[in-house]
Amino acid sequence: MRAGYYQPKRSRSGFSLIEVMISGFLLVLLAVFAADLCLLIFGCSVNDKCCRDVVRAAAQQPNAIKALQFAQASVKIIRQMAHLSLQLHLLAIP
Repeated sequence: MRAGYYQPKRSRSGFSLIEVMISGFLLVLLAVFAADLCLLIFGCSVNDKCCRDVVRAAAQQPNAIKALQFAQASVKIIRQMAHLSLQLHLLAIP
């Protein structure tokens, strides 16, 4: 160190605060992305189950007209069940 040259010690707490803020922001983004991904997977599984049930109902019919009628009836029933289920879940939330 040269004579007469003074270098004050700096606090690094400002950098720590910035690191915590950036890390927190990234963790929030990651949590939102994970929740979105979970909802997407849940929606795909529900859609897959509904489509499978409709196709099974239609496949058991002897002709195309009855198959279409049974498929439409199955979709209507599934929609009513989903609407009722959604209402029950909303009522259960405090």
